[in-house]
Amino acid sequence: MIFGEHRYFGESYPYDPSIAFTPEHNIYLTVEQAMMDYVMLIQYIRETYSMEDKACVVFGGSYGGMLAGWLRQKYPHVFQGALSCSGPSVYFKDAPSAPEMAYSMVATNDFKGALDKSPSLIRESFERLVNQTNNTESWAEISEIFNTCDVINETLNIHNLYLHLSNGYQYLCMTDYPYPASFLEPMPGFPVNVSASMWENVTTDGSDDPTAAIG
Repeated sequence: MIFGEHRYFGESYPYDPSIAFTPEHNIYLTVEQAMMDYVMLIQYIRETYSMEDKACVVFGGSYGGMLAGWLRQKYPHVFQGALSCSGPSVYFKDAPSAPEMAYSMVATNDFKGALDKSPSLIRESFERLVNQTNNTESWAEISEIFNTCDVINETLNIHNLYLHLSNGYQYLCMTDYPYPASFLEPMPGFPVNVSASMWENVTTDGSDDPTAAIG
């Protein structure tokens, strides 16, 4: 079994990591180039270890699952099989293959299944947070509530905090394994259920008033 490191990750940088992702240096970070890396890696291994007659099955999850499927499609003479787990191969912005908000609906249903009122609670909290975007007097309180690394001092900070929280909920659903895991961050088994259980005694009163104070 071989785990090939993806370019621009780990130690596989064509430039110093401090500049590798700048526009003039990330031009070599494409799916096509990453796929060719794996083609050349497998060819090298086959030649080096006299394994030209051995089949190669590529596998991966999420983006890795997308790569696995595409490698099998584009280079069937190199990869004789592929296992793609949760690979959103047809899920792209503005693509007709899947609605843009499809995954968000999946995440919403996950939380609803764990606690029926949780989508309403999450939506209410987001409405209250975003409504404070221009209320500078609330920024210090929001910083304290969410223990932000730096004190919120501009409207962009509120927007970024909202995105951070939204991504957090969706990552919980993405890694909703039945056992403890640290794939993204250390999480308990069934993290969606664990998170939703903390809201069991929280009411949705005031959800019709998005101007209510954060605290």
